[in-house]
Parts: sequence; C-alpha cells; structure tokens
Amino acid sequence: NSFENSVKRLNDALANILPKGSNGFKGFLDVYGSCLSGLSLGQSSDVDISLHDHAFARTKHDHERGKITLDKFTQKKKRFVYNLHRQIESYGQNMFSNMEAVAFARVPVVKGRYLGAENPFSLDGSLEFDICFLNDIAVVNSSLLREYSKIDPRVRSLMLSVKSWAKAKKLGNAADKTLSSYTWMIMVIF
Repeated sequence: NSFENSVKRLNDALANILPKGSNGFKGFLDVYGSCLSGLSLGQSSDVDISLHDHAFARTKHDHERGKITLDKFTQKKKRFVYNLHRQIESYGQNMFSNMEAVAFARVPVVKGRYLGAENPFSLDGSLEFDICFLNDIAVVNSSLLREYSKIDPRVRSLMLSVKSWAKAKKLGNAADKTLSSYTWMIMVIF
C-alpha cells in the first residue's frame, strides 16, 4: 500500500545516509512496531526504526561484561544519539525536519520528520519517525504480532478494534502509565 511505500522511502533515505557518514555508522536498520506488524491505525502512525550499529553493539556488550562503567556507557550512548542526530540533520536539510535527539530517555531516540515520504495520511506528504539503537526485542515482538494477525482475518480485525478502542480511551500508552499497545495485542491473542 502507499503507506508501506512511504516507509520504504524513509528506510532507503536513512540507509543511504548512515553508511556514508563521517562518524562511521555501520550496521542495518529494522522497522518495528505497527509498520512491521501491519497493525497501524493509519493517520497518526509514525515509523519506529531500530538501528543496529556495530560500534554501539560493542559498547553495550563491553558494559554488560563489566569492561566499562555505567557512567562511561551512558556517556557513549549519548554521544551515539547526538552523532546520529547531527548526521541526519546535516545530510538532508531539505529532506528532514523537526529533528530532535532524546538522549536521556530509558531508550534513547532520534525523532524527526521525513519530507520526501509521499505519505498519503499527512497534508504535506511527510512521515514522522523515531530511531533507537539495538531495539531487537521490539523487532521480534512486532514480527510475532504480525504472524498472529495472519492466522485468521478475524484475529487482525479484533486486534485493530482493541487497539483503536484503547487509543480512543487513552489507555494504550506505557509512557502515560497505561498498558502499551503491545500488551493489549498480547491480551487479544491470549
């Protein structure tokens, strides 16, 4: 569909930026969340992307093995987030807007808007995105939801109905101390 084409355009644009960067980003991008699971509610959807950067993965591994302290890991994590933010912002000033680095969150993220997405759900054709580092479990969880939703068309319909209801009632956002969308979907599956 046309939203999936928008996501592909964003993914291609980011993939072209990152390997060429002077900061040495090397790795791959994975879309997750409703874009991967196929459970997007449409107009208000953004694209969630996990960046698997080899250098960041080594840094995380070193921290988990006790080779670097938590403070050093936090410092390096912030540096990765700010470098990614600068990289995208400097590469495509006409392609990206509303860029923001959120380095102090539990899961650090770079947020922005891709202007060349040709998104059918936005007035200007743009598409909002969030990029985080090494969110492999979210990719796996989204794949799981996608597979369950394919079992029977009624399963997908029920999942979308519950997700829509939770959103309308403001009950589907873990950041607001309610159940996450993923949790609602797991309850539907159960």
